[in-house]
Amino acid sequence: MNALLFAEAHKLKRLRIIYIGVIGIVIAVIISAIQINAMREGEIHFTDFSNMVIWNSVTMAIPFCLALIGGYIISREYEEDTRKNLEVIPVCWSKIIISKILILLMIDIFLSAIESLIIYFMGVAIKSHGMIFNNIIGMIVAVFSVNILILNGVLPIILFFARKSRQYIWGALLAMLLGIIGIFISNGKLVNIYPVTYGYSFISFEMVNPEILDIRISIVSMMVYLFLSYIVFLIFYQKNYNNKN
Repeated sequence: MNALLFAEAHKLKRLRIIYIGVIGIVIAVIISAIQINAMREGEIHFTDFSNMVIWNSVTMAIPFCLALIGGYIISREYEEDTRKNLEVIPVCWSKIIISKILILLMIDIFLSAIESLIIYFMGVAIKSHGMIFNNIIGMIVAVFSVNILILNGVLPIILFFARKSRQYIWGALLAMLLGIIGIFISNGKLVNIYPVTYGYSFISFEMVNPEILDIRISIVSMMVYLFLSYIVFLIFYQKNYNNKN
């Protein structure tokens, strides 16, 4: 597995599609800065600004970018007809897919780090107040938590659509649609079970009514999405094409 992870990580140097994730985050931050300036005529608080970025990244950028990148790194083995070459070596196809999922998690963490840095520097640029240690750490924890939970929520979609060549685009579009619908879902109790918004309860997101956030339901939702990913993985990727361990 270590060798597979190293090989997949080495491939990342050639994957320009990751830039789409960075561009998506930059756009979400810029839009948030414009919105917060329009909404706050006077003082802009750093926490309000970071919450606005999280909201926009959840509804605009992160679900689509993760589904696009994740679908691509799996589907490219079909598109470039390299799977047949992989089948002649003593490694399970399922282990290759697991390594790609782990790499996608690393990409998610990388994008979360980039998002946190951009939020910080944009907060300085717009002269937001309240940029103290506790608020900055709280922003970083919120960004990482929400983005990782979004990946968990859209992973079943990624795995389902990536199993065929070029079908991952539909998965990315579906994830983007889920993000947009999340704007309206966040106003009701479905926020705790929706695949891109259930993470709000884990961070007690201030832009959502605290009375409807229920972390117990969100924990169940997290486990359900993990289980769905496992089922899709078993159905479409567990088969060992090499008949070897």
